[in-house]
Amino acid sequence: MVEQGCKESRALRFQRVLQGGLLFGAYAFDCVTLIVIVAVTMLLSCFSSRCNPLYLFGLLMPASKPDTATGCAMDRQAERFACALGLCFTATGLVLINAGRTIAGWSLVLLVGCLSVLAGTVGFCLGTVVYVTLLKKHGDEIQ
Repeated sequence: MVEQGCKESRALRFQRVLQGGLLFGAYAFDCVTLIVIVAVTMLLSCFSSRCNPLYLFGLLMPASKPDTATGCAMDRQAERFACALGLCFTATGLVLINAGRTIAGWSLVLLVGCLSVLAGTVGFCLGTVVYVTLLKKHGDEIQ
């Protein structure tokens, strides 16, 4: 039986890959509506992963093989921070696209898409690294 934390970790990875894929699809088909859909799912994830329909869909998916992720522990605050950071970049890209700055806007959207797929496949989340770095910096100042 798969441990619940590992199942949640797999659902989070599924969510990230799907969000990245939708952002790539938005670029490929020049569909701003897909960016809005991803931005809404990111906004929901800022509150909790359980609010994100892509995450919930990932929980329903059966495991095709045992989860080999090491640890399977997730830091909820870091996860929410990473979603908020991704949302900021995605929303900024959306605003730039609508303002006619398409190259800059699509660059931001594709950057978020690449980082989302990277986090979902390899497990490296730049938003979490930024969170930990800021936490260490401010933690050192407090002491």
